[in-house]
Amino acid sequence: LEHSNRRLAKFSILFTLSYITLGVICFAFAEDWSFVHSFYFVVVTLTTVGYGDQGNWVSEYARFFCSVYALVGILLLGTALGVIGSEIITQHEKVVKEMQKKAAIRREKKLEKKLAKKQKGVAPPRASASNLTETTRSSSFSSTYNKPVLQQLSLPFGILFAIIGCGMLLIYIDGGNPIDNNNCDSSSGTNTTQTSDLSFNKCLYFAIITVTTIGYGDIHPNTEVGKFLAIVYILFGVTAVGNVLSNIANKVIDHQHRDAMERILTRKIAVHEFKDFDLDGNGTIERTEYVLRKMILVGLVDQADILRVEKEFDAMDLDGSGEITMEEL
Repeated sequence: LEHSNRRLAKFSILFTLSYITLGVICFAFAEDWSFVHSFYFVVVTLTTVGYGDQGNWVSEYARFFCSVYALVGILLLGTALGVIGSEIITQHEKVVKEMQKKAAIRREKKLEKKLAKKQKGVAPPRASASNLTETTRSSSFSSTYNKPVLQQLSLPFGILFAIIGCGMLLIYIDGGNPIDNNNCDSSSGTNTTQTSDLSFNKCLYFAIITVTTIGYGDIHPNTEVGKFLAIVYILFGVTAVGNVLSNIANKVIDHQHRDAMERILTRKIAVHEFKDFDLDGNGTIERTEYVLRKMILVGLVDQADILRVEKEFDAMDLDGSGEITMEEL
C-alpha cells in the first residue's frame, strides 16, 4: 500500500507538469503569445486567480480550448494535488505511528515481565504483536468497491453539468456584456455597451470560468435579475465543482488501495517471510497466525490495536494458561 501511494504521488507530479506544459504550448501558438505570457496565463487560470488581463481573444477556438482546459485542469489537477498532499500527510503519520509502535512494544515487554513473575509454571507461547517486524498504516476500505467507478461518479458529474447548463442559460437570457474599458461609466464602473452576440461557445466559456472560480470578468451578467441569479449559480456551481473534486480524489486513492490490497491477499508467502508469519516461533504457521498477518499487511488491523487486545486477554487469563475459562471471567 505504501509503495502504491508513493508511485501515485510521483505520477501526479509528472501529470501536473505535463498538463501545464500542454497549456503553455497551445495558448502560445493559438493566441501568438510569448512563452512567459502563456505560462503566466496558465498558472493564473489553473490556480483560479483569474486576473482577466489576457486581452481579447484572437481565436474562438482558443476561447473554447480555454473552457475545456480550465474545467479539466481544475478537476484533474485538484485531484493530483490532493493525492500529493495525502502522501505528505501519510509520511508524517508513518513517523508518528512508528514512534507509537516502539512505545507500545516497550510497554508490552514491561507487562510481560510483570505477568511472568505472577505466573506459576510456563504458559504456552502465544502470538504477540511485538513479533511483527513490519507495520502498515490502517485504512478503511469502503463497501462501494463493488460499484463501478463511473456509476459512483455519474451523480456528481451529472449535477455539475446540469448546473453549468443553467449558467449558460442564465448568461444567454441576461445578454451579459463583455467588459470594454472604453465604454465604461466612470462614476459607476458599469459597462454601457449593449451586446447580444453571445454564442454557445461564449455561454459555455462564462459558465465554466465562473464555477471554477477563475472569473476573468470579460463576460458578466448585466441586469439586476441576472446578477441575483448569478449569486445562486456561483454558490451552487462552486459547491458542485468541490464535490466532484472530492469524489475523484477519493476514488483514485481508494482504487490504488484496493489493487494493492488484492495483490497482498492473493500473493503466496515467500520463504523469507516464514518467520514473520510464525508468530509464536514454533516452526509452523497456524491458520490464525496466517490470517492475522495478512490482515495487518493490508492495513485492516493495526499493531497498536492488537497490543491492546493482548493486554486485555492477559488481564483476564488469571492462571496464564493461554485460555480464558468461565471461572476466570
